[in-house]
Amino acid sequence: MNSLKYNIQEISSLFKGIKPKRLDLFFKLSFSILSSKTVCLYKTVDEAIKVIPSKNIESCYQKLVNFFCTGLSDLYLDSIFKVIIYLFGGKKGKKEEDKIYLSIDRTTWQIGQRRINLLVIGVVHKNICIPLVWKDLGRKGNSNTKQRLELLDRLLTGWKELSFEVPLLEISGDREFIGDEWLVGLEHRGLDFVLRLKENQQFHVWHKKKLSAKKVNLKSLAKRLQGKQKAWTEIVTESGYIVKLIIIPNTGRNAKKEPFLFLVTNVPEADIQQIQEKFGFRWSIECCFKHLKSNGFHLKEISLEHEHKIHLMLAILTFLYALCIHEGLEKGTKKMKKYANGQSYRVKSVFRSGLSILKEQISSVEELVNLLKRVIIEKWKSNLFLEHKNHIKFIYI
Repeated sequence: MNSLKYNIQEISSLFKGIKPKRLDLFFKLSFSILSSKTVCLYKTVDEAIKVIPSKNIESCYQKLVNFFCTGLSDLYLDSIFKVIIYLFGGKKGKKEEDKIYLSIDRTTWQIGQRRINLLVIGVVHKNICIPLVWKDLGRKGNSNTKQRLELLDRLLTGWKELSFEVPLLEISGDREFIGDEWLVGLEHRGLDFVLRLKENQQFHVWHKKKLSAKKVNLKSLAKRLQGKQKAWTEIVTESGYIVKLIIIPNTGRNAKKEPFLFLVTNVPEADIQQIQEKFGFRWSIECCFKHLKSNGFHLKEISLEHEHKIHLMLAILTFLYALCIHEGLEKGTKKMKKYANGQSYRVKSVFRSGLSILKEQISSVEELVNLLKRVIIEKWKSNLFLEHKNHIKFIYI
C-alpha cells in the first residue's frame, strides 16, 4: 500500500490517471496556497516546506516548480471539472426549473512582457460563478467564435464523460460574445442563451410574418418600439436565424451614455423580467475573477508563464475556490446589509466567509483531503448521484 497518511488513498473517480505521489503533491500544494493566500511560489514555499519533506527552502521551491513541469495538466483539469459538477452541477432534468446556468467572459493581466488573456466558462450556482473550463488565448484582444465553441465543446464532452445526462443549459455573456456563427453554434448544441448586443449593430426585423427590406440600427429600433410601448421584437441574423431582441432601460452608471441594454435570446416564451434576471447572472463571473485575482488568492502574482502551467495553477485555485463557496454557502454568515441602491447584500461575501472558515478549520493536508471526501459523500448520499454511485469510489487505508 502507498504510505500516504490520508484517510483516502485515492479518489479514483475524481483523479483518474494521476499517480498517488503526484496527487499527494497536488493536495500539499493546494494546502500551501490556501495557507499563504497567494499563487506566488516564492511566497508559497514558506508554507509548503512545513508539509513537503525537503532539505531546505531551495529544495522545496524546486519541488513546487517541478510539479508544473508535466504533460498531465489535462488530467488535473478533468478532475477539477468533475469536482465542480459533483458539487454544483449534478444530475438534473430537462425541465426549465432544472436548468443550469453558465457564464462566459475573459480576464486579463500582465506577467512581465506577456499578457495573460483567459477565456472562461463557469457554472452559476446561487448567483455565484465557479470556473469549469478555461483557455489562455495567448494574445491580446477578444476571443473568436472558433475558440468559444471549442471551449464549449470541451465542457459538453466533459459532462457527457461523467455518465450524467447533460442538463438543460443556458449561457449569458456580454457584448464580446456575439455573432451569427456563435449564436447558431449555441442553438445547434442545444443551449439557450441571453447575450448582450452592441448598440450600433444592424439587423433585419421580422414583423407580422414579413422581413423588413432594410436593416435597422438597434438605437433606432429602440425608439420605434418605445413609441409602440413594446419591449421586444424578433430580428434575423445573417444566416436567417430568427431570435428575440429584448430592449431594457439601462439603470447602470453609464445609463446616460447607453440608455438601453440590447439582449438577444432564443429562450421560448421569454418574459422580459426573467430575461433581465438571467442576463444578471453574467456579473457573477466578474466577481469570481475579482476573488481569484485580488480579493482572495492573488492570481495576478502568478510567476508561471507557459500555458499548461497557468492552466494547472488555475485548476488548483478553482479547487480551493469551489471548497470556499461550498463552505461559505453551508456555514457562512447570512447577515444582510441594505445599501444606497436599495439592494441588500451579505455583510460578508460567500467566498470570503468560506475562505475564513477553511483557514480556521483546515490546519493540515489531511483535513483538506477529508473535507473533499466529506462534501462529495454528502452529495453522493443525497439522491443526486443515486444512479451513478459506482462512479464515485473511496478507497480507505
